[in-house]
Amino acid sequence: MHHLVTLSGIAAVVLALWAVQLTVLALHARYTVHHGIRAGFTEDAEFALLAACVIVTLSSAIGGGSGIGAILKATPWGWAHGILAIGTTASYLLLSYATDWDAKAWWDRRKTGKAGPTDEATAA
Repeated sequence: MHHLVTLSGIAAVVLALWAVQLTVLALHARYTVHHGIRAGFTEDAEFALLAACVIVTLSSAIGGGSGIGAILKATPWGWAHGILAIGTTASYLLLSYATDWDAKAWWDRRKTGKAGPTDEATAA
């Protein structure tokens, strides 16, 4: 019974870390949809959200990964959690920054209904 309680506690902590990480990523995505990305990279709100994304991701990866690895004595599962946490944020950042995806223009076209499937393909 003790192991079940331990597993439940670890699962709750890991899910809480994931919820915070995905919430911060969603807030950054919402900000970029409404205000654009790199619209003067010195905007404090975008930089704060970006910093929060990195901090929460590292906390999730290190905290969850080491917690799973140490408490369950399952180091591969800890590494898997850490890699998945970092990979989620890295893939989002690569999508938005490295590809220079203009989320605001995309959202405005979607909102007005002028961006059909062919318009989106030609705009990219």
